Amino acid sequence: MTYGTADFFGGVATRRANRVLSVVLTTQTAGLIFVLLVLPFVEGTLLARDAAIAALGGLGGVLGLLCFYRSLAIGPMSIAAPLSAVLAALVPLGTGLALGERPDAIAWVGIPLALVAIVLFSREPDDSKAAGANSRVIVLAVLAGIGFGGFFVALDKVSADAGLWPVVIGRAVSALAVGIVVIATKSPARLGRSAFPVALVCGVFDTLANVFILLANREGDLSTVAVVSSLYPAATVSLALVVLHEPFTRARQLAAAAALGAVTLIALGQGAEATDASPETKSRQIDVADRGAAVMGFDLKTTTHVFRENDFGGEQTVTADDPNDTIEIANIRSHLAAVAVRFGDGDFSDPGHIHGDDMPGLVELGAAGDALDVAYVEVDAGARIIYRSDRPDVVDAIHRWFAAQRRDHGDHASGG
Repeated sequence: MTYGTADFFGGVATRRANRVLSVVLTTQTAGLIFVLLVLPFVEGTLLARDAAIAALGGLGGVLGLLCFYRSLAIGPMSIAAPLSAVLAALVPLGTGLALGERPDAIAWVGIPLALVAIVLFSREPDDSKAAGANSRVIVLAVLAGIGFGGFFVALDKVSADAGLWPVVIGRAVSALAVGIVVIATKSPARLGRSAFPVALVCGVFDTLANVFILLANREGDLSTVAVVSSLYPAATVSLALVVLHEPFTRARQLAAAAALGAVTLIALGQGAEATDASPETKSRQIDVADRGAAVMGFDLKTTTHVFRENDFGGEQTVTADDPNDTIEIANIRSHLAAVAVRFGDGDFSDPGHIHGDDMPGLVELGAAGDALDVAYVEVDAGARIIYRSDRPDVVDAIHRWFAAQRRDHGDHASGG
């Protein structure tokens, strides 16, 4: 909702100023100031790797914004917003597939529906002038969606310990890049009184949306979060219809419905692996839950487990579903603190007892020695274990071990 609202205000500001560079520079600067004010209240550590990923994501995102705001300025928001959303959903979906995520069959219904939306949006009106304008809108919206999708991927690949730093870096790089272009092209940087406050509101909403995306990525798969986020045109189009009284022809209604239907179906197709598990898998998950309760000292049914891979290993986070359940939180922290010490010494007997000694990656992790670094940290309502290694074979073992954990824990585990 915040993305869609930000896009509406960005389009309005661009129409009033008729200067895309000035609007984007203002929104990015306002967003940077906003997130810097919030930064001290959110704990986080900036790593060089996270900074590089966030910087690349910031460049992709700002290129997407430049194309998107221009498309909103020259054509109907009811075309640009849904069309960009289709591409913003497909890029992370494709990335997730390449990284091993497998959506349910219903997601594959959404993909051809997305193509239908693109065809409907591409239908030329009878008026030749309008046809040319809409063609430019379509091209710009597609490029914008690709840039947004790349930004979604970047926010997913930073570590959970980074806090809000990735948003800060992304905003700083995008503001700097647009500032350089403004100077190089000698474009006016200042906005008039009618556009400036609207651009400020846009910048705050857009940055707030990025914060929400960052937090959501820590709880779920890239493909799920990015696709659900791509429903943002609902807010943009609604505001355009109510506030700007944009014409909404039958063809556009069908195209918008197809676009929103596509991202909805793709979203519904994510994370269905546990609920559609075979009877054998469900039986194993029940057995694992029973053994886990005895070993871990807390109940899978009242806790949430997140196993999140990254380039140097991964992070295992366990939190109590009830943040006021101090007993469960204490049990989680006690268990994770103890096993982190044993894991650091190469003792992986606890997961062996729960999942079986033939668990993928378990033997390799037990033999990793000094190549595996294990750290324990407390988080709100629970705790986290961070696994790091410079050896590709150990990192691969961590990833396979995490995937096995998610399969065996079923609905009580997630990752990405």
